[in-house]
Amino acid sequence: EFFDAHAAPPGDFAEAGSEDPWELEDPHVKESYELDSSAEIQDLRHVKLVREAQMYWQCYDAFTRVCMSLGLLQLIFGLCSYTTGYALIEDG
Repeated sequence: EFFDAHAAPPGDFAEAGSEDPWELEDPHVKESYELDSSAEIQDLRHVKLVREAQMYWQCYDAFTRVCMSLGLLQLIFGLCSYTTGYALIEDG
């Protein structure tokens, strides 16, 4: 028997044509504020929460960026040293 990955899972929702086959959405909620196209992005609750959390994590973010930059530089210097040494040994 051929398996169709795009087919709906078996159940009574397949016959009913439900848009929520796993029934995870609340059927009584018709609108979601996150999907409201008339709302301003900066007024959405989850955006406000992220911006508030960023204030407390800004110094850690800056420290991480500096450390990652220095680590990348060390990796590049190491690769350059390795290729220089390899070229000197092969040519010498």
